[in-house]
Amino acid sequence: MVFYGGFSKGCITCLKRRVKCDEAKPTCNRCAKSKRECLGYRDEQALAFRDEGRAAAGSVPRWRNKVRHQNSDQTRYIRRFTDAVLDTSIHSDAALCGIPTVAIVYALRAEPGSSLSHAKEALNTAMMAARDPKNKDLRESSHLRYGKAITSLASDTKANYESHDILICILLLVLAGATMETGPKLAWWAMHSWASEAIARSMGREMGKDKQSIQILLCIRSQMLLRHSTRPERFVDIVNDENPNLLSWSDIPEEFHNNPAFTLQRLLTPVPGIRWDFEHFMDEPYADTDMLQGFDLIARCRRVDQALSHWHEFLPPDWQPIYVDHKPTAIPEDDDLRTIMAWAAGERICIYRDQWVLFHQSTLMIYRYFLQAFILSVGARMLGCTVHDIANDEIDKREPLYSMLVQAKEAILGLLDRSCRSVYHHLGLSPIQIGTSTIKSPMDLKPPVFAPIILMKLLWQSNSVIIGDDRHRKMVKASLRFLGEHFGTKFCCHLGSNDEWCETPLFSIDPANYAIRRKAAEVPGLSETFAKVDVAS
Repeated sequence: MVFYGGFSKGCITCLKRRVKCDEAKPTCNRCAKSKRECLGYRDEQALAFRDEGRAAAGSVPRWRNKVRHQNSDQTRYIRRFTDAVLDTSIHSDAALCGIPTVAIVYALRAEPGSSLSHAKEALNTAMMAARDPKNKDLRESSHLRYGKAITSLASDTKANYESHDILICILLLVLAGATMETGPKLAWWAMHSWASEAIARSMGREMGKDKQSIQILLCIRSQMLLRHSTRPERFVDIVNDENPNLLSWSDIPEEFHNNPAFTLQRLLTPVPGIRWDFEHFMDEPYADTDMLQGFDLIARCRRVDQALSHWHEFLPPDWQPIYVDHKPTAIPEDDDLRTIMAWAAGERICIYRDQWVLFHQSTLMIYRYFLQAFILSVGARMLGCTVHDIANDEIDKREPLYSMLVQAKEAILGLLDRSCRSVYHHLGLSPIQIGTSTIKSPMDLKPPVFAPIILMKLLWQSNSVIIGDDRHRKMVKASLRFLGEHFGTKFCCHLGSNDEWCETPLFSIDPANYAIRRKAAEVPGLSETFAKVDVAS
């Protein structure tokens, strides 16, 4: 069980001395007056999970009558998880239009038995199963709850598909499907993303009637941008100043325009169009007349990348990465964790204010990976060489493209380094743990909610770099294997099983996994749901 009651928020020194702490920040006055070293405060998120490691190890008592109590035990487990962790993060300004739409759904009161309630249970159970992959009962339960949520959603969609609850259910199932071990995850993700886009488009200007509606719309749009950036499709925006049936940018309140997360999403708008043109440029036989098209593609990538770099440079101070010295003092038992903990020993690593800021920083790195990979691939095509040749500096320095390709290569290596240095925060190491670093086993790590999923996407891109050095490659591969073994993401195990960089410089995915309608037809009730959405859109 997790978080049965309140906990002391006093500093670590006062807790060890068993005296009352005045909880002054950054160090308590009691320690200062007694001239003792204040060891700082425990992370509240870690406190919420303080018993989870022991539970997984079997030292926390469990129900003996497993059949009788399993359901109620699991329900309380899920509710504790929700109340202790998710609700504490909803009010972050970085969550205003972030993709973890769970911040929205947990602010609502879902009616028992509704599809929204089933989606919440499916997501929570999937997250619990991912954090305890050896628990077969929990894993089976996550699949059952996911299926129940799909069935309930299909039923409610027949009655009225143009509702916020339906949209939130779909977005929650995007996250649940990504967390669970279902059949090709990319297909499920694409299917849910496409469905939410079609419904939002059919609802039109109604999506701007209040703040919550706009939050949902922007979350859907964030999924659209990622989906159209990872596969060549024509991107038709659901926010459009020229279409009177859709919401326009001027309809969105000033509160959003002043938020860095909103600004980031707008800056990413050109990427799907670049992806579309890139695909056609790479597929067609190359001729000298295509030289101008290649230069144009590279110039567009560089403009967007410069705008993203500018966004990062001028972020508010509390959105910026914080660099902390990493001084491990323990040798982990797990081989991959040992590699991870030793990678930046004696150096500095990145941490962030909260999980929502972490999400946007990771999103920034993923899209910048895309753009640099586009530049390198287009440049290699124009020069008649490979990306490996560029990586090994085997191109003529007199080429007009030379400086641009070298800059793209250096940018990718910088992103790779930042990705590796942010792994620690994704895995849940607090500044105090980083300073002392007594981590010995996976159970000592308490990742923020959804952080393993975000890390999986970031490592997925890092794994496709193909121009990084051995030191960074070992960190990426160890992190992938660690996620796969200890957080149930077998997809990561697959990527980490090969010691070499992925040969595909972009996404290392099989396009067949995006067969949306084929997968939809395999789920009872979903084919009818998609048919109804098709008519409306």
